Amino acid sequence: MEIPHNPVEIAAEIALFRLDDPSFGKDFQPTREEEIDIIWLDETADKAKLFGNWCIDARLGFQIPKSFDADDETEYMRFDGLYFEGNFACYSRVAIGVLDEHAVRAICMAFDKGLLVLPEFASIEDDHLLHIPVLAVQEMIRQET
Repeated sequence: MEIPHNPVEIAAEIALFRLDDPSFGKDFQPTREEEIDIIWLDETADKAKLFGNWCIDARLGFQIPKSFDADDETEYMRFDGLYFEGNFACYSRVAIGVLDEHAVRAICMAFDKGLLVLPEFASIEDDHLLHIPVLAVQEMIRQET
């Protein structure tokens, strides 16, 4: 396997494949295959040493609390177009909508620390993660620490 240059290169093929998977997203609970995908993605990114600081230009992002009750409504912030620098911590799967009574979930990169530059200048809240759908990333540049 060729060494990936960024976390999107690892996850894009799985994200595209899952879009056409007829079993994908039939309910809000993750399937075993989805859980296996996330574990494989995290292990592969770790081996390739891709965790750490990145600058990201993306079309979509969600700032979601790190912990919440799945049975209750959860408040989150949606960003349509954002630019930020943050610490890539892990992959995630986030429900980004409902289509014909089926959950639409995206494979995302989760950032636990960072600074939003656009649409507004602000830090990622300590008790939140910023989730960026892999297929929404336009550009991703490694930041040396």
